[in-house]
Amino acid sequence: MKKLIILLTILFLGTIFTAYFYFSRINKVNSGVARALNIATHNTAFLFQFTADEKFMELMSEQSIISELIGPEKSKELLDLKNSLLQNKKATEILNNKKFFVSKVISNNSNNILITTQLSDKKEADEFINHLTTDKKLQKVKNNLYLYETSDSIKYYGTLIEDVFLLSVNKAIIAEKLDIDLTAPNLFKEYIEKRQEISKPKLISIYVNFGLVDKYLANFLKGKLDGELAFLNKSKAFADLNYTYSKDKFQLFGSTQPDPRNTYISFFSKYKPIPITINNVLPYNTASYKFFGVDNVAKFQADLDIYFKEQKAFDKVDEVLKKLMSNYNLDFKKIVAEQFKHEMISFQLGTGERLGAISFKDGDKLNQFFTDLSEQVDGEINIFKEDNIPYTLFGDAFKRFTRPYFVIKDNNLIFTPNLSTLKNYLNDFNAGKVLTQNTDYSKFRNEFPHEANIVFFYNLQVGKPIIQRDLKPEFYRAFNQKITWGNYLYWTYQMSGDNGIFNTNFLLNKKAPTIENQPLTKDELDSLKAEIKL
Repeated sequence: MKKLIILLTILFLGTIFTAYFYFSRINKVNSGVARALNIATHNTAFLFQFTADEKFMELMSEQSIISELIGPEKSKELLDLKNSLLQNKKATEILNNKKFFVSKVISNNSNNILITTQLSDKKEADEFINHLTTDKKLQKVKNNLYLYETSDSIKYYGTLIEDVFLLSVNKAIIAEKLDIDLTAPNLFKEYIEKRQEISKPKLISIYVNFGLVDKYLANFLKGKLDGELAFLNKSKAFADLNYTYSKDKFQLFGSTQPDPRNTYISFFSKYKPIPITINNVLPYNTASYKFFGVDNVAKFQADLDIYFKEQKAFDKVDEVLKKLMSNYNLDFKKIVAEQFKHEMISFQLGTGERLGAISFKDGDKLNQFFTDLSEQVDGEINIFKEDNIPYTLFGDAFKRFTRPYFVIKDNNLIFTPNLSTLKNYLNDFNAGKVLTQNTDYSKFRNEFPHEANIVFFYNLQVGKPIIQRDLKPEFYRAFNQKITWGNYLYWTYQMSGDNGIFNTNFLLNKKAPTIENQPLTKDELDSLKAEIKL
């Protein structure tokens, strides 16, 4: 019996020691990765993660889309860096199969890419630095700051923070990283770590910190973030997206964690996705739209009341509802509960004009409700007698439409602040000039599910006048060139609710090749590179 107890004790202690040894090694490795991730995510809007293995290098050598999207200057910088490092075989061996983070850091200029990689330990990090100094491309500037010059004389600044190596063409970013407090809370890093426990990173994983996207875009915009992307302002949402390799489109799949606060977008994450049919009302010259779908109308109304209370807007909308009841004997809460057909959309034309549309079950019955509440203006066009009706009933999606002109077509309430806009819209709609008849759009829509809760869509060709209006001139010129964004048709960010998060699809597709759409000549490319620096 004593021998059995001794044997069991030895086995138990051996198990404890083995587990301790194993997990201490895991923690040691993970602490290094966490340190690199902490540095890479600090003050970062977008983070790209990949492993520098043979498969990745082979696929990226065939990939032109990413190079087009980041622009010729950035693409040349990164390609030249890769080629220069490959010339140093010993340094390349150290980097092989290492995890890399490429960050788009918030700074006062657009040249803000930071490259971060985690080496095995401090000894390997020092060896890596020594290998780079042997070919005299890496020179120590001062203290822990290095200057690395590529074969084409592009200058990068680098540093070591313990066993984490950082590199950027922007010296200020490296200096900033040397001063950051790694013990400070970092919600973006914590989000990524949690996601990586659930989902293993793919070929390229892209993480988005929506809380800094507005500051990042401020580098490119003339004014503040507005329109279809205004929801990004001061957002606390994150996204985890995985890149799917393709030569003719840029496609991402993953999830979006909505703002933990009760925002208008957040509560749609609790609904089930619904089929999208209301896009049939969109005219051919639609530049962008925001779609919202609700599977449970009663739940939506309850969520909207809570949201209005938190936004201190409940008294205002309640006053509108009481006025509609007392003056017109219309209980619009009940009308919406019985008649709303789950879909609503706001859209902008290439001219910048905005419209909204809401799907109902019975357009004739809806017309009866609106008889006393509206005045006839021109034929089938009416105008509401009271303010803020769409906003009161459906929330932020229609906050811009104070007292719109409206028409009811095919059980859809369609409205806009401008009479001429609605007349032009009706002319196009009645003539069958709708977006769903566009072959390119139909092909694009078939690339992803036809159901969702929220969809953001942008037509890059029809929306060019708006893009030109909003972008700083140097960035619009870059956007409009064939080598960058001018070669693309549409992008969409589609979110489907799943118990408090959004399953997410992002798609950016290219134009079909034409004679006018061929790659730039060498002279055109050299001219463009000289003109812009993205």
